[in-house]
Amino acid sequence: MYDEIFEKQSYLRHDIKIPENACVFDVGANIGLFTLFINQQYANARVYAFEPLAPTFETLRINTDLYGSNVKLFQIGLSEEEKTDTFNFYPRSSMMSGLSAYADTEEEIEVVKKYLRQEQQKSGAAELNEIFEQADELLEGRFTSETHQCRMRRLSDVIREEGIERIDLLKVDVQRAELDVLKGIEEHDWEKIQQLVMEVHDGRGEKSEGRLAEIVALLESHGYELVTEQEELLKGTDRYNLYAVRRGLALESGDGKQRAVVERHDPVNQNGQAVSSSELRSFVQQKLPEYMVPSAFVLLDELPLTANGKVDRQALPAPERVRAERTSTPLTPVEEILAGIWSEVLGVEQVGVHDNFFELGGHSLLLTRVVSRVRGAFQVELPLRSLFEEPTVAKLALMIEDILTKEIEELTEDEAGHFAE
Repeated sequence: MYDEIFEKQSYLRHDIKIPENACVFDVGANIGLFTLFINQQYANARVYAFEPLAPTFETLRINTDLYGSNVKLFQIGLSEEEKTDTFNFYPRSSMMSGLSAYADTEEEIEVVKKYLRQEQQKSGAAELNEIFEQADELLEGRFTSETHQCRMRRLSDVIREEGIERIDLLKVDVQRAELDVLKGIEEHDWEKIQQLVMEVHDGRGEKSEGRLAEIVALLESHGYELVTEQEELLKGTDRYNLYAVRRGLALESGDGKQRAVVERHDPVNQNGQAVSSSELRSFVQQKLPEYMVPSAFVLLDELPLTANGKVDRQALPAPERVRAERTSTPLTPVEEILAGIWSEVLGVEQVGVHDNFFELGGHSLLLTRVVSRVRGAFQVELPLRSLFEEPTVAKLALMIEDILTKEIEELTEDEAGHFAE
């Protein structure tokens, strides 16, 4: 999601532009990545962010308190009428959460599988094929849900109460409830909305079938020019992106040019001192699962930019390989073999039993290689998920030893005798 918003800037395609002093409505804000993107890229923009689910809203609040400014938060969902409604909340996949009336766990899992399969076919990476084959195991528990009662309001009511005269961008990502949001806009408020970007769900044979055409017709009737597209890796799913710009819209700054101002925030701790890489890692580890923690941190005075203002990746300095601070040498034969496997796969000279696989530069593709090498070395099937949960040699060795011990205990007398020979 970070890559889509900050790197690919997926919400700013097809002539979507953000003027200075913009008013942006982020409907379905989740933890606030798009809100923070607007806030950081456009210094004078004002963002109204909507997130109905209490656990996700709390994370949104923390993120905007830490990194945002000029943001107003609303712990509500938007619909065609004022009411209280039931939501399915997935604690381990919060961005897939949404109204219970539209929830479809099986479809969400199928979307992830299709994405993985098409990514594997596109890249040809054998490791992705192994991840796909173990997708059911990796996704187990990922969509365990809990229900929450959330307040719903109409967009026009919020526009009136906040005194909004113009919305430069209405972004909507609400897991199959996008049409409900649009139905909460009164006729006289449509002219205030200059641009829209939304994810639209339209699945053949599903309740959402035909929704894309319905929304396109609705927006065209209100004077918008539209582009719809489907990401290559999401072909065959119900996910589409829609971009709408009011006909004849001209967005200019005072000198007639489009501008995007990036605010600079030097990383400092609570004492006002420069933050170290270890402090950043410690903070991130409290907020993200292990597999999402960056393998390296590089502190820069500023990001190098290309002539058109985007990050110049080729000019970024290469990160030094990270070593964990608790390194200790392997003590058992299993630990020694595992450390050798990690060293070969990760390309590091020495691996300690408490070194974290991801901190040493590992990622999910390299993890599949470890599983394959472990299978060959110990003749055991190690669940890929277990390596995400226990990413150290010491813990992995204990897991393997437990498996081997159970296999020995289950041997018959004849098998044990043959094994002893």
